Amino acid sequence: MKVLEEIQRSFREYTGPGAGAIAAVVLVLAALVLAAVLIRHYASPAARAARRRLDLFRSIAVANQLSLVERETLLRVARHYEIEDPIQLFVKRSLFEAAVPALKLDSETSESIRKKLYV
Repeated sequence: MKVLEEIQRSFREYTGPGAGAIAAVVLVLAALVLAAVLIRHYASPAARAARRRLDLFRSIAVANQLSLVERETLLRVARHYEIEDPIQLFVKRSLFEAAVPALKLDSETSESIRKKLYV
């Protein structure tokens, strides 16, 4: 305990009186800036639309009984082809089939996706 008290005392001597108040003000300002950035990001129409598309993708994937690995595989394909709306992969088999050799996807996972979505 004495070691911690000595560290605390030496820190106070190093920073001087009033440093705690300055640090508190800086911390509050940093928190406000971070909150503003997060609010702006998550409140933007583009971010909301992207979240809605991803939520719809997840719900369709769950309805088709895709595992987490299969969902991640489809999202990887969407990122590879820079598809803004990954839901297209549920209806455009050609995108998925072209990605299998290009991304060297696992054959077992690929076959499982084919059976669940495209048969």
